[in-house]
Amino acid sequence: MARKEKKKSGLSIPDAPFRPGEESTFESWPWKPGDLDRPDPAKCEAEETSAHADGLVRVLGDDNKATGAWDPGLSADELRGGLEHMVRLRIFDDRMMKLQRTGKLSFYMRSFGEECVAIAQTMALEEQDWIFPTYRQPGAQFVRGRTWSA
Repeated sequence: MARKEKKKSGLSIPDAPFRPGEESTFESWPWKPGDLDRPDPAKCEAEETSAHADGLVRVLGDDNKATGAWDPGLSADELRGGLEHMVRLRIFDDRMMKLQRTGKLSFYMRSFGEECVAIAQTMALEEQDWIFPTYRQPGAQFVRGRTWSA
């Protein structure tokens, strides 16, 4: 009987170059800050942003500082405010998961690892802009002033 050969899936999972707690350096990366320009979203054509969809927009340099057109120019207070929202969301997530695991809450999906996504995009919006948060985005509601008990 002939033996079947396994098909390779083509999926490649590389080893992480750095582990948590280790010093990470990115000098060997081919991407450098400023490689992709920042087009004006109100005036650019879709073709001008195809490299942004396939590439990497690197904002931080090797010195961990944002420079160039992609630097949002946030003040220290704005950065601390964003960090405070992320810490509050992490605490909220932990509490909600405990409620869910003890049967006091039917369903909850954590935001773990995605805290910045909803918080940063909501902080970038203006107060009159509408938001439609879904699972894993309660951080958007905290930015808009939702309290722990509301």
